[in-house]
Amino acid sequence: MILDGRSVAQKVLAEVKTGVERLRAETGVTPTLAVVLVGDFAPSKIYVANKMKASDAVGIATRDFVYPAGLTQHELVTLLRSLNLAADVHGVLLQLPLVPGCDEDEAIRAIAPEKDVDGLHPTNLGQLLAGAYRIEDRMALEGQILRGGRAGAAERHLALNDVVIARGSLARVCRLDVAIDESHLATFIADGLVVASPTGSTGYSFSAGGPIVAPETRNLIVTPIAGYLSTIRSIVVEPTRVVRCRVQEAYEALVSIDGREDIPIAVGDVVEVRAIDAPVRFVQPEGALPFWDLVRRKVELLPS
Repeated sequence: MILDGRSVAQKVLAEVKTGVERLRAETGVTPTLAVVLVGDFAPSKIYVANKMKASDAVGIATRDFVYPAGLTQHELVTLLRSLNLAADVHGVLLQLPLVPGCDEDEAIRAIAPEKDVDGLHPTNLGQLLAGAYRIEDRMALEGQILRGGRAGAAERHLALNDVVIARGSLARVCRLDVAIDESHLATFIADGLVVASPTGSTGYSFSAGGPIVAPETRNLIVTPIAGYLSTIRSIVVEPTRVVRCRVQEAYEALVSIDGREDIPIAVGDVVEVRAIDAPVRFVQPEGALPFWDLVRRKVELLPS
């Protein structure tokens, strides 16, 4: 099998760009990458320039720290530790090789694991090779689109974070009839509806007013987007239930799968969202920041 690397790279970049735009829309935060280049090695300068160009193309801001004349080991470690503490820097890329006299291993260890873009810190690499990690099981979602409400021709889509039923580009609300299994929940006049997994509860669902749910639990979080005169802000549903959303009225509507795939739908279409039994497994190195500490850091980054 021959892999078309260029097309795969373009797809990955497009997905990253979508994620960056979504993060900026939900939180007002622009992810920022600090690039550290020590020395005047020509291939490194070209590599760094390409990385910064790619970052700019997907909306990631960059801050360059370039020292052609070099740095002492102490100066380099001090710089890296200051970037660890900078709230407006979300990733650090240390370009290798370093100039003679600088200890690469010590410099890599000085980068906070959660900001280590290359994943070379012992917490990110060495502990994995040594088996010092744990596996987290995360619940994923299956979204089915039933055209005209007919079950025989369902279109199946998988999501880790959320399935969103929303209005299109025009600012006209939708009327959405929502049920849990066979029980009618509400008819929302809203911009849309988010059905999120616990992993996705910190994303679009949270920005729409939904709760933050521990990622290893199994629940469906159902949240209307800007619901008009709605007394139901958000509910949490057992994973054995099916959330059904029928489009009753809409000038234009779509289904968004994890923010990476938008599928047009029409009045009369039904979207069913359910939990998938098989988990998605995440690798968490020992010493990784606990989930609720990450939540606190995210909240601290939000504009007040």
